[in-house]
Amino acid sequence: MSRTSTERLLQQQIQTLFPRLSRHRRRALARWVVGARLAGSANRPALVHALATAGIARAATLADAWDAWIAAPAHQTTDPPAAGAPPVVRPLACGADLLRWIRAHATGGPLVLGLDASHRRDDVVLLRMSVLYRGAALPVAWVIVPANRPGAWEPHGERMLRWARSALPLDQEVLVLADQGLGSPRRWHAIRSQQFHPIMRVRPTSTFAPTGQVRRSVLRLAPGPGHGWVGVGVAFTHAPKRMAGTLAVAWGADHAEPWAPLVERSAAQGDAAWSALRSWDEAGFRQRKSMGWDGQRGQVTDPDAVAWQELVVATVTLGTVAVGTRIEDAEQQGVPPGRVKRAPPTTGAPPRRRWSGTAQRVISLLRRGMQHLRWLLAQGRWWVRLWLRPEPLPKRGDSVTMHIYDPSQCLKSP
Repeated sequence: MSRTSTERLLQQQIQTLFPRLSRHRRRALARWVVGARLAGSANRPALVHALATAGIARAATLADAWDAWIAAPAHQTTDPPAAGAPPVVRPLACGADLLRWIRAHATGGPLVLGLDASHRRDDVVLLRMSVLYRGAALPVAWVIVPANRPGAWEPHGERMLRWARSALPLDQEVLVLADQGLGSPRRWHAIRSQQFHPIMRVRPTSTFAPTGQVRRSVLRLAPGPGHGWVGVGVAFTHAPKRMAGTLAVAWGADHAEPWAPLVERSAAQGDAAWSALRSWDEAGFRQRKSMGWDGQRGQVTDPDAVAWQELVVATVTLGTVAVGTRIEDAEQQGVPPGRVKRAPPTTGAPPRRRWSGTAQRVISLLRRGMQHLRWLLAQGRWWVRLWLRPEPLPKRGDSVTMHIYDPSQCLKSP
């Protein structure tokens, strides 16, 4: 492979994605994305070897170019610029550009974001916000901090939420999935302050006080497998950590413990099956590591350098999952993917479903996209028509019998 129309097409796509990046940085990013797709890795040795083998440039030239790419300051504590202020070029700003593209190319439904953290050995911690999408996670904001050092994570999470807010219109419905424990009350209020809707995963050992009743363990709200409970009240025992909301508990027949998301919505709007989206967020970290871009083998330890490396991971993940979307949509329509030029108006034959309502895929969208992109690159071809088509939010199946708690019945006088 040489500098063909394939690389130029990718440069044009990246120019559309990241209008604030300089021409030199866009060209460099396009090269690293091609290398990541060829190598199946976003680490320097694999990228350099793959691109040098493909005849793009000499290995020494590529190694120097990669070192220059990650040497730029990342300014990870930068907030979104005020209206009318000059734009900033940061990994966080590029993540907001990715979120704009996702929103523009996704066909309907609420946007679901996941907030979580992951350690890479004992070097750094990746704090990340991702769009949860059809069994995958698409990174749209990230902050890298040194591991095993004191310092609060919450300010970084709040900053990522502000960047997400700056990239989305006010009428866009956004659900944000977060874990209990990451500064739960502060995170809950930070999500709501951006007019997003929090979904907090509550541990089964936590407590919940239904309105008008005494506090009890979440495990006691559902009598056992095959049963569930949903109602309003106050979560957690200690007063500083308490949060009012709707708790939806569902205990699947084949599960050792129930799922219990806390939401701000009414009992009719929340669903315990939304906890299944947590597995998509976890899949995103696996896709960054051994099941995708080999991130666990990275040797870069400087947080700013890892932040620029993560931009490569986020960009290549988005494009690869979009290709996987086109392939899966074509399969559901029963036609070759090359003949599907736009998002189908209907969903086609639905894939198998788990009890939670999420699709049961044998091959992930990321894996499908990686395999097909290598085939396209081998032929010097590239897909330009790409889209995202989110699945409906998961719904609890009929296998779980739900009890809907009505506090008015408990507050009536005998």
